[in-house]
Amino acid sequence: MHVEKSLNIGKYVIRTEHADLWILDDLQSNSIPLLRLSVANVFLEKLGERLKSSLFISMDYFNQRVFGWEPVIEEWRILRFLSNSKDSKQTVELVAETRSTLNINVTEQLIQQSIQWNAKLPAILASFERDDLRNQCSRSSSDHLPYVMKNATGCEVHFTTAVEDVLSARLEQRKSTNRWITVGRGQERNFEFPARLLLYSHLEREPPRQLIVRVAGWDEISPVNVDSCGTYFRVVKAIRPELKNARLLIAVTMEKDGKKVVTLKSSIDVTNHLPHPVAVQTDGA
Repeated sequence: MHVEKSLNIGKYVIRTEHADLWILDDLQSNSIPLLRLSVANVFLEKLGERLKSSLFISMDYFNQRVFGWEPVIEEWRILRFLSNSKDSKQTVELVAETRSTLNINVTEQLIQQSIQWNAKLPAILASFERDDLRNQCSRSSSDHLPYVMKNATGCEVHFTTAVEDVLSARLEQRKSTNRWITVGRGQERNFEFPARLLLYSHLEREPPRQLIVRVAGWDEISPVNVDSCGTYFRVVKAIRPELKNARLLIAVTMEKDGKKVVTLKSSIDVTNHLPHPVAVQTDGA
């Protein structure tokens, strides 16, 4: 009769230069980062009931408003952490670097996102009771966020995500061969950037997501960053003699499902609160 023997490990040692633990919101079709726990210069040794370690630890949260990481726990350098159990007693010793302090940052945006995530918690727990969890594990998650371009300029608009190709063509004084996406007046168009991971570590710098826009009758604008929510302005040069230079407004917002909306419109809005129609005439229009 074959008797299986259990494997007893008396001692194990873990060493790593850098490691990250990510928490993602994958309830819908897109993976949105929430938290990132990072450790560096890790040494961990466990022998029996004795645990010995040293590491640098930090934690960041993903600010969905500015589309970037912000620190929750700034890097804390732990030189020695000892834990020992003996006679039902637990002994813990922690020694941090002299000039390393434990700094915890709690911002208004972090609190707001925590409240929003807490409101979604019942739906997340309910997904565990259905087959949603199995379906989510079997499907591949999108590693990029969807974008929508809304054209409120009153003119036809062309835009491209191939910013580097356009800039290179300008320097070499040649015509760009990349594909431009057309959005008609008052229309909107879904688009996406080339797929790339949102999981960038501290040691890597994520390249920004940028657009170049061309309004019919005017020249191309300089690249605009659409990673962060906000309002941006660009002066566009007229290429037709009957037109004048104009000012273009680019508004970047984020919907509740994580979709980024890029709205193009004139920097001047005319609102009529009178009970009668009003005629507005501008030079060069």
